[in-house]
Parts: sequence; C-alpha cells; structure tokens
Amino acid sequence: MALLELEKLKRDIGILFKNVKCLMAKSDETSPLVATEWSSRHINATGHGYTAGTYVFYQGHVYKALYNNESVLPTNTTYWLDLGEGHLLAEEQADWSSTGGRNFILNKPTKTSHFTNDGEDGSSPYVTQDELNNALPIQDLDSVLGEGDQALDKGAYIKEIGFWDNFASPFAYAKMYANKSRIYMKSKLGNDMFHFSETGWAFIKSPFTFNFNFQTLTSNRTATFQNKSGVVAYLSDIQAVSLKLFTQTANSPYIESTTTETSLIGKGIGTLEVPADIFQEGDAFRAILKGIISSQKGETLHIRVKTASGVLLMDTGVMTLPSCTDKFWNLDLDFTIRNTGVATEAVIASGGIFSFVKDSSTSYEGVCFNFINDTTFDTTVSNSLEITAEWGSTNSSNKIFSRLFTLSRV
Repeated sequence: MALLELEKLKRDIGILFKNVKCLMAKSDETSPLVATEWSSRHINATGHGYTAGTYVFYQGHVYKALYNNESVLPTNTTYWLDLGEGHLLAEEQADWSSTGGRNFILNKPTKTSHFTNDGEDGSSPYVTQDELNNALPIQDLDSVLGEGDQALDKGAYIKEIGFWDNFASPFAYAKMYANKSRIYMKSKLGNDMFHFSETGWAFIKSPFTFNFNFQTLTSNRTATFQNKSGVVAYLSDIQAVSLKLFTQTANSPYIESTTTETSLIGKGIGTLEVPADIFQEGDAFRAILKGIISSQKGETLHIRVKTASGVLLMDTGVMTLPSCTDKFWNLDLDFTIRNTGVATEAVIASGGIFSFVKDSSTSYEGVCFNFINDTTFDTTVSNSLEITAEWGSTNSSNKIFSRLFTLSRV
C-alpha cells in the first residue's frame, strides 16, 4: 500500500512540474496563443536561423524554441517546447524598399532602379536583369503608338516587333527590326531571312543570298527568274540580248620558237566564263578562230580546247605539218551541253575542224576531231574557255597566232 501511494505521489509531482514549466513559458504570453508559421528556410546560410525564445505555429500548436536551431521540426522536443493548441498569426503584407524592409524577407536585393539589380546583397542577385526583361508586360501596338497617332508633331519609335504563334515558348516567334540602313526579318532561330533598303532586297537561305540591286532600275520593266540559280533578267531585254559572248579585238600573242603550251586567245570584249549553275541541258555554243601559221616540214603542233582549270573538252592530237609559210588557218569548234551537274553527272559533247593551207598548193589540209567528256566536266562550278597551241620543237620557223576569235551561243 505504501508503494502505491509513493508512485501516485511521484506522478502528481511530475504533472505539477510540467504545469509549472508551461506556466513559466507562458508568463509573457496572452491567451490565446498565436505565432507565425514555422518555415524550413530559417537557416544560418541566410542569416535567419531560429534563435532560442522564438515562437512558431506548426500543425495547430504553438511551439517555443529552447535552443538556437536551423529549421529543426517543432516536434523535436530537444529544441522545441509544445505550448499547446494555438493560432496562426496573420501577417501584414508590405513592400520592400532599397533602404529598409523586414528581416524575415530573405535575400532582399539592393534596388538601384526600377529595372536593374546590382547584386550588392550577395553573389547571386535575387532578381536578374534577364528576369526583369522577361517579366515586362507585353504592350499592345495601340498603347505604343498612341501618342504618335494623336499628335501630328510627334512620332512613335519601336526597337523591334515580335510575331508570336506560341506565347509559352521562347522560340515561337519571328521578329522585325532595323538599323540606319536596312530593315530585317529574322526567323524564330535568330537567322536573317530577308532585308531591304533603298538600294535593294535580299532573300537569305543559308548559305545562299539572292540579291536584287536597284541602282540601275528604270521604269516600266519586269524582272523574272530565268533558272534555278536565281539569275534575273529583264523581259524587255531578252529578245534583244546578244548571242555573242566574246569577240577578240587584237591579235593573240605569237607562239614561236617555244615548246611551252600557250594561249591562242587575244584580248577582246565580252566574257569567256560561264558562272556556276548557268549551263542548262541543250545549251549549244560555237567558237571560230582564224590566224596565220608557219612551219617547216615534219614539225608537230598540238592544239587543245579546255577550261581554264584544265578540264579537257577536245583536242587535235599531235599533228605533223607540211612546209607552210605565213599561211591562213581556221579552227571551227562546237559545244553542246547534254546534261548538267557535278563531275560524272554533267556531260559535254565537243567537236571541231582545224584546217590550213600548205606551201605546195592552195588547198586546205587539216584534221577533224570530237570528244565527249562525261567524267571531269562540272556545271556546278564556274567554267572559262581556253584554247592553246604547243609546238613539238623550238625551231625558229615555227609560228602561229590568231587574228580573229568569236564565241557565240547558238
């Protein structure tokens, strides 16, 4: 019986001790118990850890911190004392400023203006410039141009205009912008697609750019694409366009006393070059050369027709000549484009006649030749015509040059 009384007394003393402890903790409180809500962000790294004596509200109870801690859960009785049921303290909402603010605002930035943040409060600013830019409200065009619309003496200026089809995506728009000389249109990937100015237009499809230059435009003229390369010609010019590509206007260099392969073409007007991707299937060309030749009997001559890059189109082979002194010679050449493309796809057929007069008669002698190049000819690159002559010896009697040369499109 005495033992039971002793246990009862011990229990009553414990209850009394807890009540006294609770009353001591509540001595500075008024009923009912209220506190701000417990947060997991009260840590030393932010400079706002919980200190002893701090009150928090958690899951319907109010707790008092017994020791400093870094957001330890209030249910941990080592750090917190459960004061019983309580209420959440309603907090007043307030704006922060550059010179003040409540301590519970974490990572409060140093606000230097409405649109910048210098980050003086830490290495990582709470609000970055990019975030501010992206957070700016999207203005409608009327609000931007309103002042310019209403006042004749004022203008409205826009840096760039975005054309959106999906506001949720940062890559779902194209934009138009300008500098001092051009107006540009960019794709959603930031690539230039089109620009125009006082001097021309340009359509851009990387790596190619199609330019329209206005410097020489005159009125009442219509332009049209002639082929896949984007070359433009005026319809008013097509009927009157000359088929003549090149006309030699001076004698070619004399090829004499040398075994070096040398050009038979002199200076002239026009061009011997066909740009890349200009040839079309069925194109035909004719070249005519005339000049003077001298040689001793038994001397050899080799004439080649090729591109400036060395692609052979046709040749006479090595010709053994009779004796001739300052005699006329002719070289008639024809070319046909059978197919276009890169080497092994493009095909050019060529043929010609080289004729001359020898000393012992007034009749012509010479050779005929033709050739098909379907291996090395390439229409996707620029091609320039070259015609050369090569003597077999340096005999001083050997001489050849051209007086006339024309290249025409048939």
